Amino acid sequence: PHIWVSPAVVRSFVPAIATALRTLLPADAAAITANETRLLAAIDVLDQDVKRILAAASGNRFYVFHPAWGYFARDYGLVQIAIEEDSKEPSPARLARLIGAARAEGTQAIFVQPQVSERSAEVVAGEIGAKLVAIDPLARDWPAGIRAAAEAIAAAATRAP
Repeated sequence: PHIWVSPAVVRSFVPAIATALRTLLPADAAAITANETRLLAAIDVLDQDVKRILAAASGNRFYVFHPAWGYFARDYGLVQIAIEEDSKEPSPARLARLIGAARAEGTQAIFVQPQVSERSAEVVAGEIGAKLVAIDPLARDWPAGIRAAAEAIAAAATRAP
Protein backbone atom coordinates (compact mmCIF):
# COMPACT_ATOMS: atom_id res chain seq x y z
CA PRO A 1 0.00 0.00 0.00
CA HIS A 2 3.00 2.38 -0.25
CA ILE A 3 2.59 3.59 3.33
CA TRP A 4 6.15 4.90 3.43
CA VAL A 5 5.23 7.90 1.25
CA SER A 6 3.35 9.30 4.26
CA PRO A 7 5.62 10.97 6.81
CA ALA A 8 2.79 10.70 9.36
CA VAL A 9 2.53 6.93 8.89
CA VAL A 10 6.31 6.49 9.01
CA ARG A 11 6.39 8.60 12.17
CA SER A 12 3.81 6.32 13.79
CA PHE A 13 6.07 3.29 13.26
CA VAL A 14 9.23 4.75 14.76
CA PRO A 15 8.42 4.28 18.50
CA ALA A 16 7.45 0.62 18.03
CA ILE A 17 10.57 -0.09 15.99
CA ALA A 18 12.77 1.68 18.55
CA THR A 19 11.14 -0.28 21.39
CA ALA A 20 11.74 -3.56 19.57
CA LEU A 21 15.36 -2.63 18.89
CA ARG A 22 15.94 -1.70 22.54
CA THR A 23 14.53 -5.10 23.54
CA LEU A 24 16.77 -6.93 21.08
CA LEU A 25 19.85 -4.76 21.70
CA PRO A 26 19.72 -3.58 25.32
CA ALA A 27 23.38 -2.56 25.27
CA ASP A 28 22.56 -0.06 22.51
CA ALA A 29 19.42 1.35 24.15
CA ALA A 30 20.83 4.85 24.67
CA ALA A 31 21.96 5.15 21.05
CA ILE A 32 18.64 3.77 19.80
CA THR A 33 16.74 6.32 21.89
CA ALA A 34 18.95 9.15 20.62
CA ASN A 35 18.44 8.01 17.02
CA GLU A 36 14.70 7.69 17.59
CA THR A 37 14.56 11.27 18.85
CA ARG A 38 16.57 12.55 15.86
CA LEU A 39 14.48 10.60 13.39
CA LEU A 40 11.18 11.81 14.84
CA ALA A 41 12.42 15.41 14.70
CA ALA A 42 13.55 14.96 11.07
CA ILE A 43 10.17 13.48 10.12
CA ASP A 44 8.40 16.42 11.79
CA VAL A 45 10.53 18.87 9.79
CA LEU A 46 9.82 16.93 6.58
CA ASP A 47 6.08 16.93 7.28
CA GLN A 48 6.07 20.69 7.93
CA ASP A 49 8.09 21.29 4.75
CA VAL A 50 5.66 19.25 2.67
CA LYS A 51 2.66 21.02 4.22
CA ARG A 52 4.23 24.36 3.32
CA ILE A 53 5.09 23.24 -0.22
CA LEU A 54 1.59 21.90 -0.85
CA ALA A 55 -0.44 24.51 1.05
CA ALA A 56 -1.76 26.19 -2.10
CA ALA A 57 -2.47 22.85 -3.81
CA SER A 58 -4.97 21.50 -1.27
CA GLY A 59 -7.87 19.84 -3.04
CA ASN A 60 -5.97 19.61 -6.32
CA ARG A 61 -5.66 16.50 -8.47
CA PHE A 62 -2.57 14.92 -9.92
CA TYR A 63 -2.23 12.10 -12.43
CA VAL A 64 0.12 9.20 -11.83
CA PHE A 65 0.69 6.03 -13.76
CA HIS A 66 1.17 3.77 -10.73
CA PRO A 67 -0.97 4.61 -7.68
CA ALA A 68 1.91 4.84 -5.19
CA TRP A 69 0.99 8.23 -3.73
CA GLY A 70 -2.40 7.55 -2.12
CA TYR A 71 -1.32 7.98 1.51
CA PHE A 72 0.67 11.07 0.57
CA ALA A 73 -2.37 12.52 -1.24
CA ARG A 74 -4.64 11.73 1.70
CA ASP A 75 -2.32 13.38 4.22
CA TYR A 76 -1.86 16.58 2.23
CA GLY A 77 -5.37 17.10 0.90
CA LEU A 78 -4.70 16.05 -2.68
CA VAL A 79 -6.47 13.67 -5.07
CA GLN A 80 -4.37 11.06 -6.84
CA ILE A 81 -5.74 9.90 -10.20
CA ALA A 82 -4.11 6.63 -11.27
CA ILE A 83 -3.83 5.50 -14.86
CA GLU A 84 -2.93 1.94 -13.89
CA GLU A 85 -5.71 -0.04 -12.27
CA ASP A 86 -5.15 -3.19 -10.19
CA SER A 87 -1.56 -3.40 -11.44
CA LYS A 88 -2.79 -3.57 -15.05
CA GLU A 89 -2.69 -1.27 -18.04
CA PRO A 90 -5.96 0.63 -18.39
CA SER A 91 -8.63 -0.53 -20.82
CA PRO A 92 -9.12 1.60 -23.95
CA ALA A 93 -12.37 2.99 -22.47
CA ARG A 94 -10.67 3.94 -19.20
CA LEU A 95 -7.76 5.46 -21.09
CA ALA A 96 -10.20 7.58 -23.14
CA ARG A 97 -11.97 8.75 -19.95
CA LEU A 98 -8.66 9.65 -18.31
CA ILE A 99 -7.50 11.55 -21.38
CA GLY A 100 -10.77 13.48 -21.50
CA ALA A 101 -10.64 14.37 -17.81
CA ALA A 102 -6.97 15.31 -17.89
CA ARG A 103 -7.50 17.48 -20.95
CA ALA A 104 -10.52 19.21 -19.37
CA GLU A 105 -8.51 19.92 -16.23
CA GLY A 106 -5.56 21.35 -18.12
CA THR A 107 -3.24 18.70 -16.71
CA GLN A 108 0.34 19.56 -17.58
CA ALA A 109 2.16 16.59 -16.04
CA ILE A 110 1.70 12.86 -15.69
CA PHE A 111 3.79 11.43 -12.88
CA VAL A 112 5.74 8.24 -13.40
CA GLN A 113 8.20 6.31 -11.31
CA PRO A 114 11.41 4.61 -12.40
CA GLN A 115 10.25 1.14 -11.33
CA VAL A 116 7.16 1.00 -13.60
CA SER A 117 6.57 1.04 -17.36
CA GLU A 118 5.63 4.44 -18.76
CA ARG A 119 3.77 3.23 -21.88
CA SER A 120 0.19 4.24 -20.94
CA ALA A 121 1.42 7.39 -19.22
CA GLU A 122 3.16 8.38 -22.47
CA VAL A 123 -0.11 7.90 -24.37
CA VAL A 124 -2.06 10.13 -21.97
CA ALA A 125 0.70 12.75 -21.88
CA GLY A 126 0.97 12.77 -25.67
CA GLU A 127 -2.78 13.13 -26.14
CA ILE A 128 -3.08 16.11 -23.80
CA GLY A 129 0.27 17.78 -24.45
CA ALA A 130 1.57 17.09 -20.95
CA LYS A 131 5.06 16.10 -19.90
CA LEU A 132 6.10 13.01 -18.01
CA VAL A 133 7.60 13.85 -14.63
CA ALA A 134 9.44 11.22 -12.60
CA ILE A 135 8.89 11.07 -8.86
CA ASP A 136 10.31 8.12 -6.96
CA PRO A 137 8.43 6.64 -4.00
CA LEU A 138 11.46 4.41 -3.42
CA ALA A 139 14.11 7.12 -3.48
CA ARG A 140 17.21 6.10 -1.58
CA ASP A 141 17.22 9.47 0.21
CA TRP A 142 13.68 9.25 1.58
CA PRO A 143 13.28 12.84 2.86
CA ALA A 144 14.73 14.32 -0.34
CA GLY A 145 12.49 12.08 -2.46
CA ILE A 146 9.36 13.08 -0.54
CA ARG A 147 10.27 16.79 -0.78
CA ALA A 148 11.01 16.48 -4.50
CA ALA A 149 7.65 14.76 -5.07
CA ALA A 150 5.85 17.49 -3.11
CA GLU A 151 7.53 20.21 -5.18
CA ALA A 152 6.75 18.47 -8.47
CA ILE A 153 3.14 17.84 -7.52
CA ALA A 154 2.68 21.39 -6.22
CA ALA A 155 3.94 22.72 -9.55
CA ALA A 156 1.64 20.52 -11.64
CA ALA A 157 -1.48 19.64 -9.65
CA THR A 158 -4.76 20.99 -11.07
CA ARG A 159 -8.28 21.56 -9.83
CA ALA A 160 -11.06 19.56 -11.41
CA PRO A 161 -13.37 21.78 -13.47
